[in-house]
Parts: sequence; structure tokens; C-alpha cells
Amino acid sequence: MPTLRRLADQAGVSVLTVTRVLGGDAAIDPGTRERVLALVRKLEVTADISAIAVTDTPSQVIGVILDTSGHTDLRHPVFGDVLDGLKERIAESGYDLLVFTGGTPAGSIRTYDYLERCRRHHVSGVVLMGIGRSFPEIQKLVRSEVPCIGIELDVTGPKTGFVMSDSVEGAKMAIRHLYEQGRRKIATITGMTYTRPSRDRLTGYHEQIEELGLSEHSEYVQIGDFYEPSGFTAMERLIALDDPPDAVFCASDMMAVGAIGAAKAAGVKIPEDMAIVGFDDTPFAALFSPAITTIRQDKIGLGRVGGEQLMALIDDPKATPPKLLLPVELVVRESSVGSKN
Repeated sequence: MPTLRRLADQAGVSVLTVTRVLGGDAAIDPGTRERVLALVRKLEVTADISAIAVTDTPSQVIGVILDTSGHTDLRHPVFGDVLDGLKERIAESGYDLLVFTGGTPAGSIRTYDYLERCRRHHVSGVVLMGIGRSFPEIQKLVRSEVPCIGIELDVTGPKTGFVMSDSVEGAKMAIRHLYEQGRRKIATITGMTYTRPSRDRLTGYHEQIEELGLSEHSEYVQIGDFYEPSGFTAMERLIALDDPPDAVFCASDMMAVGAIGAAKAAGVKIPEDMAIVGFDDTPFAALFSPAITTIRQDKIGLGRVGGEQLMALIDDPKATPPKLLLPVELVVRESSVGSKN
């Protein structure tokens, strides 16, 4: 009887795809399913998976590498939703998740080798989030034979692509909205500048400021890290300027919370004295006081699309790695609508 490997080679798909077809996975592309089944019939192969050696069947495990620079990872309001969407989608096709800790034993002189861990655990593919794209161990992984998808991380390689929200357009939406509210001195608080979302949101800010003919002020760009304390500190610096802004675009809702806190502590009224727009539309944005105007990204959708694209790379070794941008939308709430209308 032909092995799964021979079937896969002749059908031009992965061994895992053959296994999923024989197992009746409804998520397999109909054309791929028919091509595999036609070969099964031609070679008179039984469709009973129990008749195929277990050692010939790969694991159905997808690894997740998530690093948010020392902050709590799995409870992060954005990454938590992304992981939910990823889990939902890959579970539909029978995959399990394996989260890599990224840690090394105390006193170890070895770096954490992601590629080695992926091979050791026989993962079918890997999702990357939050980590710097230029980190040597990440570059080693994305150049390897392991299929990878970056979510909000622009990694590329022979079997590596990415899925991201359109952060440039999202930032431009935020600035246009603030301008329409009568704001002319618009500042921004960025995320970690080594990340693609932070760079894109800053790019969108600069482009829209220029398109609207507003003056550029270098001191109006404050560096944060996507988390609340950095938003508080950055807003303190903005308020202390000789010519403080009348609006601030924060690259995350968490920083918007910190920024509003600093404004309240300084007696600055939101939105009367200063309008605030965040990014992400995290659950607390609508519940905060004042409710936060924000750019909504489809966090569950990022996870689902990322999982879908990764499984496509696993199923078809010749597939072109994706470079996808998902649309975003402006959600107007109390923090940006005030007396300057």
C-alpha cells in the first residue's frame, strides 16, 4: 500500500493534507480534496486511516510565539482576542495550540532556539505575535522549512507571510476625525517603535497631518509602549509643553486610558480642553469615563484569518505566503466630541 508521503508527493500537497482529506475534514479546498481522492481511488488505497501507519502521520499542532516585552501576554486585551479567533479556526480543522514560553533556565548560557523547539515538538506551523521581526532567533525560524504566519508582525520568508490590520489608514481616520472636530494641534503617543503597527500608525499620523496642511511639531510625537503607564507619562510631557496640543491620537486604547488619567490629574478636561482617540476598540473602551473614541480592528478576525492562511501554507508546500491587510473602522465616543465643534 502506498504511504502517505507517496500520496502527498503525487498529489502535490502535504502529508497533513492527505491525512485531513482521508479523515473527512470539511475545511479542505474542494479541488484539493477531489485531487487527493482521485489518486486514492486510482491507487486503490483504503480511506480507513486506521490502516495507515501512525508513524507516517504528522502531528496537527500549531505553535504560538507571543512576546509583549515583559508585560502579561495571554491577558493582553488585543492578543487575547486574536488567540480566541485563532483557536476557533484551527480547532475546526482538528489542530491543537502549543504556546512557547520563550524562557530559558536560570543561569543558562544558551539562547531560546525557537526553530529547535518547533522541530522538537513536531509543530505543523507557527503563529508569531508581538516579537521583534529582526530578532536573530525569529529570522532563523522564518527562513526555515517551518510554515509561519505573523499576526500584526511583518515577517516574510520562503514559507512565511503575515496578516495585519490597516494601521496606516486607521491612524489617518483618527486624525481626520480630530480635524473635523475643530482640532488643529494634534499630537500622538506611539507604541514600541520597533513594531510594524506602531510604525504604521505613526506613518499614518504624519501623512494625514501633512495632507491637512497642519504644522508639524516634533515635541507632539511622544514615544510609548502600548501600555497604560507610558500613556500617562507621555501625556504629562505633552501637557507641560509651552504650546500643548488640543488633541492626542494614542496608538492603543490602553495608552489612551493612561493619557486620560494624566489629563484628569492635571485638571485638563476631556474632551473640552483636549480630545483623545485610541486604537484597538478593546472591551473597556466603551465602558471607560469618558468612553474612548477609537479605531476598531477585527481582533477575532485577525486570529481566524491568520489560522486560515497558516493552514493553507501547511496544506500546500508551494503556496505563496500571504501579505494581507484587514480593514479598520472609526468608532466615535465621548473622548473626542467636545466644545471645539
